[in-house]
Amino acid sequence: MMPGNDGWVGLAAVVILVYLAVLSCLIFWRPPLATGTASWFRSPNGVSAAGPALRSALGPGWCGTRVVVTGPAGSAVTVVGDFMRADRLIDLDAPVFYATCGPLSLGLCHVTVTRA
Repeated sequence: MMPGNDGWVGLAAVVILVYLAVLSCLIFWRPPLATGTASWFRSPNGVSAAGPALRSALGPGWCGTRVVVTGPAGSAVTVVGDFMRADRLIDLDAPVFYATCGPLSLGLCHVTVTRA
């Protein structure tokens, strides 16, 4: 039994919606640059500090780069404007840590960093 015109129109609509959903994922999805441990500090300039692994992932000219940091509490955009020690991925400005990881009393959390 062949679907009527209404069936083909509905099927075409579903195919178009699936195509647009896949296309939007390809356009807006950004692969993670790095994952690792984040700590926090009270930055005098409101920037975050990149560890060696993040600096390497960002490449030359990393200073001033906007990144999205995602942790267990959510995501936030920050500017990487300083460098830090080797055992952490990123040292977040206190408000960014709170937005991505939760209370500052946690001290450390696992995060994923992507380009903004």
